[in-house]
Amino acid sequence: IPTEAEMEKILALLADWQRAGDDSLRQGRRYIAHLVAELQYSSGLRIAEVAALELGDLDFNKCRIYVRSGKKGKSRVAYLSEYSAAILQEYCTRMRPLVLGVKQAGSPDKLFGCGYESLARSQNGHLAHISSIIGMKIRSHTFRHALGYHLLRAGCPLRQIQEILGHEQIKDTEIYTKVDEREVQE
Repeated sequence: IPTEAEMEKILALLADWQRAGDDSLRQGRRYIAHLVAELQYSSGLRIAEVAALELGDLDFNKCRIYVRSGKKGKSRVAYLSEYSAAILQEYCTRMRPLVLGVKQAGSPDKLFGCGYESLARSQNGHLAHISSIIGMKIRSHTFRHALGYHLLRAGCPLRQIQEILGHEQIKDTEIYTKVDEREVQE
């Protein structure tokens, strides 16, 4: 699990979407990869939950996301940081039609205009590139684990982390305490 400093570096590399090349399509995909990473790290959403999001699921005023199709079909409310809410609002109001273009016609209600497999493949492809730069393996699920671990290190109660991540059972959340125990032992 990346440290807070490593996570900042990962997100900064993704945010530099203009360095993805001169091709506007490639830049647009990197821009979306940055948005998805910020969204996942802010909210703890799984990539399948991100892919299922629709425009109406976002409440920028309250920095909330309504997850209608979570794991095992459970719905929940997830939260956004002010930064992720701001960049997602910019995306939804101005950039989305430019970035998605014709692709938007296929899934006009989907936030990122595609389904789970397409989004996961694209996201993990961008993360593989970032992994090669920083020398650490990163997948889309890394952001979810990092959020849980960083919240625990910041003193957030385990029960609240359970709620944030949408874990059905507390034992699924307790894995972050084991990671912390290993750090203490080292």
